[in-house]
Amino acid sequence: MRSKLQRALALAAVSLLGPGCGLEGAFNLYGGPPHTQPVSTVKGTISLPDPTFVGVDSAGKTITPFASKVADGQYEVNFIAGAYAGMRLRAIQGEVMYEAFMPRLPNEGTVEGVSLDARSTATVKLVEGLLGPTGKTLGKLSDDLLCITGKKLAPRYAVPGPSAELVRIMERIIARANLDVTTSTQVFQSPVVSEDEATGQYVVETSALNPDWVVRANYDYDGNGVLNQTTEAFDVLFLEALQGTELSAPPDPDLVRTVFTVNFNAGKLNGACGQIDRFRWVRNEPGRQMFFVGGIHKTSPVQDILVDAMLGNRGGWTPNQVSMYDDGTNGDQVAGDNIWSVAFDLPRGVRIGYKYTWGNKGDLWTGTEEWPGNQRIFEVQDVNGDGYVARFDNFGDEATNKDLYNLNPKSGGTLEWDEDLNGDGQPEAREVPADVDNDCVPDGFVTPDWVAPLTVSCEEFVAE
Repeated sequence: MRSKLQRALALAAVSLLGPGCGLEGAFNLYGGPPHTQPVSTVKGTISLPDPTFVGVDSAGKTITPFASKVADGQYEVNFIAGAYAGMRLRAIQGEVMYEAFMPRLPNEGTVEGVSLDARSTATVKLVEGLLGPTGKTLGKLSDDLLCITGKKLAPRYAVPGPSAELVRIMERIIARANLDVTTSTQVFQSPVVSEDEATGQYVVETSALNPDWVVRANYDYDGNGVLNQTTEAFDVLFLEALQGTELSAPPDPDLVRTVFTVNFNAGKLNGACGQIDRFRWVRNEPGRQMFFVGGIHKTSPVQDILVDAMLGNRGGWTPNQVSMYDDGTNGDQVAGDNIWSVAFDLPRGVRIGYKYTWGNKGDLWTGTEEWPGNQRIFEVQDVNGDGYVARFDNFGDEATNKDLYNLNPKSGGTLEWDEDLNGDGQPEAREVPADVDNDCVPDGFVTPDWVAPLTVSCEEFVAE
């Protein structure tokens, strides 16, 4: 488990580094002139002789590489150094566009073996096709999940069946496509698929095959001896392949994605249904933001200095360093609603202490912490089995999972790990049902599926 923790923490660390961070170094691109530039590099195989490369993140933003090279069926693409996640690599030449999901591209690192071909493109289109019926977005799918999906599909491309037939037809179409024209329209595009509410069947709203190209080509793309003038034959096969594709992966057995969310809006009620004074201990000053600070509890069965440091304990709790987010990223659901979140990958069963601070980066404790001297306590257990651990708090609530001087009359002033203060059947120091409408009645567990769950790594996954 130690190596998994180190891997997760390393990924968390590089995600904090912006493009261009790090030491500059010289590199040669297939023996070409040396460049001095910190780089993140992708390498693999490709059949296109002279493509243009571009990266596309999960939100659809394009990321243009500053250098690329193709030689003898191999390519190398160099991006300005950065920690790139959820990115597709595209290679475009004429009417052809190959796509592939990339593993997480590390800051000043290299990812090798990313093939750009009909199979990788079919995988991208099948994943895109599942977004509509599953209600997901690419931003909700982790790099490991995308990689695992590719591993699951790879054996199906090699044996007779809808997936293999889909690749065969895509290869026929690519062979027919014109590489020598200048066009922004390629033979394949992002599909849109819905699910019929009455029958439960998938329906193609927008084909993955460009219908304009089909009309122009007037080509027997499925090889049955009849010219195809619509995408119908392709769409039927695409849906058959889609039925055998799933966006799932085994959960990580050691770590679990843990989301802490704190509501900083006025009028919230505490765990004893009393009013909360947000500014009892905190100065109300403009320009401040929310921070998380914590560390592993002394009673925890898991003790790890790396986890301690990630939570804000580097030999002692350091406030106003670990930022929380209200911008729709990093575990936050809705931007700008004054509800702040942060996500960590934590060992299952670890016990931590934590609290929230409202201040500026680097501020000290006084006038920023929700209360002095005490902490919230929390045991990381996936109580409802949804693949996440989620804690929803109200800032300054002194009648919930606060360990000492707890103001909930049922606590007796202190809180133990197994105490259930509000009668919802769950100990206050664990994942508990959330009171989403602020009426002091728990409404049920909330799954934070706006952030990707943590699965086994793609390196560990073996397709059956």
